[in-house]
Amino acid sequence: MSNNPLKPNPYLAYLTNGEPNLKWFWALLRRCLYLWIVSLFLILLPVSGSFFSLLDASAIIGLPLAVLAFLLLLVRFLLLAARLVSTETRKDEFTLLRLTNISPDTIFWSLLLAIIYHTRRWLVWIIGGFPFFLWLICFWYMRLSSGNLLLCYVSLLGHKYCSPDGSTYFTGLWENFWFLSMTISILSIAALSLLCAVGFTMKSKNRVSYMIVILMLAVPLILVIMLVIAPEGFLLIDSSDLYQLNLIVDQVCLVGIGLAALPCIAAFGAQHRLRRRVLD
Repeated sequence: MSNNPLKPNPYLAYLTNGEPNLKWFWALLRRCLYLWIVSLFLILLPVSGSFFSLLDASAIIGLPLAVLAFLLLLVRFLLLAARLVSTETRKDEFTLLRLTNISPDTIFWSLLLAIIYHTRRWLVWIIGGFPFFLWLICFWYMRLSSGNLLLCYVSLLGHKYCSPDGSTYFTGLWENFWFLSMTISILSIAALSLLCAVGFTMKSKNRVSYMIVILMLAVPLILVIMLVIAPEGFLLIDSSDLYQLNLIVDQVCLVGIGLAALPCIAAFGAQHRLRRRVLD
């Protein structure tokens, strides 16, 4: 049997209730991509007066509830992952499985894909809608940080931004780039947490301690991006006119690409190391 985790195998079919192939996985990726496009389109649209009033009135409740809801979903996702892996690895069949020609790589990726399969119905909405969800958080943050009636805002880093009379289409495109970069960054941290949860649960039976450590590392990083870095970039872009935006484009590109790439690189390195050690 090939070691390629994306090819069908009997163990994966067993974990995914008899799915003969990965059509469900590619369909999930397509839906996430479509929802990303819809989310980015919604960010480009001008905010109407009634919608602005609704968001403004709900800011003090919406911001903490949105952040809390995402963190609770992340915890639930990782706990479901750890429980599924723990249940499977405790079965007698799993011990026999390691004696077959199914490689450790295939076992590791099959368990990961099984977790995605069992959470796919709500996972697609979280991943697909996250750029717009992050925009909502930044908008609520902006309304709560408003210093005066001149539409000036103070970020958590102490920087003061004053919005021009109106945003341009060019500004909206850079906001799309920014929120997509922050989305990739946060989801990559969540993916890294998932890889660690699966790997450590397979390696050790003390999953509770590992889950606490993973959450203690992942949650602060996600909070910093959601409540500090993402609003800072949003306010910087939103408060710049066309001339100023041309001057900060390099900064926005560098920070956005860097924050999106670093967790991806970390997740790639982690999966390589975990696959080598988890079933030694």
